[in-house]
Formats: sequence, C-alpha cells, structure tokens
Amino acid sequence: MISYEHIPKNWVLKTFEELSEIKPSYDIPEQDKYLFFPMDAISEEFMDPNYWEYRNKDKLTNIKFKNYDVLFARITPSTENGKGALIRNLPDKIAYGSTELVVLSPKKEIIMPEYLFYATKLPRVRQRATILMEGATGRQRVPKYFFETHKILVPPLSEQQNIVAILENVDNLIRTTQRLIEKLQEWKRGLMQRLFTEGIDHNEFQETKLGRIPKEWNIFKIKDIVQKKDGLKRGPWGGSIKKAFFVPNGYKIYEQKVVINNDFSLGNYYINEEKYKELSNFEIKMGDILMTAAGTIGLVEIVPEGIEPGIYNQALIRIRNNEKVQKEFLRYFLLSDLLQRLLIGFSDGAALKNLASIKILQNIPILLPPIIEQEKICDIMKDADIQISTEEIYLTLLKKTKKGLMQVLLMGKKRVPL
Repeated sequence: MISYEHIPKNWVLKTFEELSEIKPSYDIPEQDKYLFFPMDAISEEFMDPNYWEYRNKDKLTNIKFKNYDVLFARITPSTENGKGALIRNLPDKIAYGSTELVVLSPKKEIIMPEYLFYATKLPRVRQRATILMEGATGRQRVPKYFFETHKILVPPLSEQQNIVAILENVDNLIRTTQRLIEKLQEWKRGLMQRLFTEGIDHNEFQETKLGRIPKEWNIFKIKDIVQKKDGLKRGPWGGSIKKAFFVPNGYKIYEQKVVINNDFSLGNYYINEEKYKELSNFEIKMGDILMTAAGTIGLVEIVPEGIEPGIYNQALIRIRNNEKVQKEFLRYFLLSDLLQRLLIGFSDGAALKNLASIKILQNIPILLPPIIEQEKICDIMKDADIQISTEEIYLTLLKKTKKGLMQVLLMGKKRVPL
C-alpha cells in the first residue's frame, strides 16, 4: 500500500471536510411529496441508487441532498459492504434519505463528484471508517470526526477526469455483463419450461391431468423414480449431531453451504468413526443428489467424486435416483420454476423457511421422457449453463480489474496520461 509520505507530483492530501461540505443545508421547496432513498436503495457496487420512492413530508428525515452530492453509508454492515452513491438525474431539486447516510457535497473547484465517490469506495477508506466506528454492537456508526480527519489523495482536475473515465468505462462493462447474465438466465428459465413440458421435436401429444404432453412421455411421482430404500432421506434431526460430538479430524459433516456454493470442500465439522457408523444411513457418496431443505430451500447439486467420507446434516435431503430417470435430468427438474414454486408453497416457518415433510417431495409429479430424450434435454441445458458460466467468469474478472484499477489510479501508483 502506498505511503502518504510519497505524494505524486501535483497531487494534494486533503480531508473529506476540506473537499466537501458535510451534511449541507438546503432550502426545502413546497410540494405534495418528496423523493426518498432508503438504505436498501443504495448500491454496494455502482454510483446510481437502485431506486427511489415518494414520501409525505411527515415521513421524511433530516438527511437532504441534491444532484452531484455523494452519499456514504455510516452504519455497520453497510459501511463495510461499500454502500454509497453519487446522486444524479434527480427529477426534483431536493431528495431525502436514510438517517444512516452521510451527505458530502463536493467542492467542485477541487474535486469532481465522480472522483469523490470512487475515493469513498477505496478499501483503505472503508477499513479506516470501520475501525473508528462507535456505538453498540450491531448498531455501530462511523463518527463525524472520520470525515473531518481522514485524508485522501487528490490529483489535478484534468487527471481526475481521466481516472473517472476509465473507472466509469469498467462500470459500464460490469452493468452490461450483469444485464446479459440476467437475460440469459431468463432465457434459460423459458427453455427449461418448454423442454420439460413439450420435449424435443414431438408431433403427437396426449392430454393429461397435468396438461398436454408428448405421447411418449409418462407421469410419475418423485417416489417412483428414486431407489426404494432411502431414495429420499432427510438428514438426522435433533441431538444426533451436537457440537459435543465434534472432533478435529474424522468423518465430515456436510452442511447446506456445500450445496449453496457448489463447493464440497467447505466445512470443518467432523465426527469420529463410532458416531459415523451410528449415522451411516446418512452417508453421502459420489452421485448422490443433495437438496437444501431449511432456510434456503430447493437448491440442488450432485455430489462430485473425490469428496471426504461423511454424512449430511438435517438441513439437507439426499436423493438417490433409480433407472427410470437420468441423474442430471432429475437435478434440472428439481431446479425448475414449477418445482421451486411448489416447494416454497409447501414450506413452513416465518423467518426460517423449512420443508416440513419428506412426503411432500415424494408425491410431487414429474413428467418423464424416455432416457435418450432426457439425455438430449440435459445436453441442451448444459450448453445454456456454459453460456451463463462464461459470462459470470467474465463478470468476476471485470470486478477484480476494477478493484485493481481503483487501487493504482486513486492512490497515484499509476499515472494517467493527460
């Protein structure tokens, strides 16, 4: 990290207070309703807020701002997460926001609003703000003296303009890629709906209680397409797996996060061999299908090869298919919008959703084509997944590039030609 003792030529070191007016005072126009930005509207990534809403005057706060003011989220965890905004394109002269926002009105003769916004996003700025937080745990806030004392490097306006142009170009690429991923995911959902109800190149159909389906297809319940013994099995409940049983090494306990993140290396809870043998009915092995069943419901992954021996916990359901269904086809069906809506509808719990009974899943109907067509449908879905994955990898690269550019450009490590 560059030392502030080595200031680039023609750059200056100034506090936020020297660069902006903190919590500026503005005249309030008389109108029926006023623009308001709740904290949820403030992005962790981009300049522009995600949305705004209108509120009556008696529902407003004392946090006011106008176009080209910079907002800094001052409460945990929003500060650490990088929440902030540059206000642009307001349809009204003045807007209001959450009391957990600090308003910085930039002194434009010294600093561009866009440059000030990017400077507030620097990791070292957020880290320092976090260290200085005051208040009770969970409600800690950045104090005013952080903005009065913390200094940032500021280049001449001409260099600021070039730095901002580079970072905005990367932001535009990130937004464009995110929109493309969203469109591809929407296209994939439509593709799944069509393939899992109409199949591939069918001319003859039959009318069923579930609607019109290809003539060669059959309707089964999930319990008909899994193995008879423990084909659908929820993880062990209650005191079967308590922290008192945990050991440093042994047999792994697989938690929901391995499915949520599709990473079976996650987790560090283990039990000894005796406990593992006692719970051997809950072992997992390569090719098993695991579904999340509590909190986050309905995410599905197939257990890969090379995993550590172990069992799964009560937040997961293990599914072992029989010869009627291809494993990948069953996975895609379990992830389909139709099944997801059913699972959410059948779940209980208010704050924590939970799939109440395994019988619910057993009796859900599935439209099943012949194995050869199942494989063809899976091939098409895999191609769609590859397209989405390619764009997601590119998005990750763009975000990493932006983070690196901010570090070198805003800290003066790399100068931009004028």
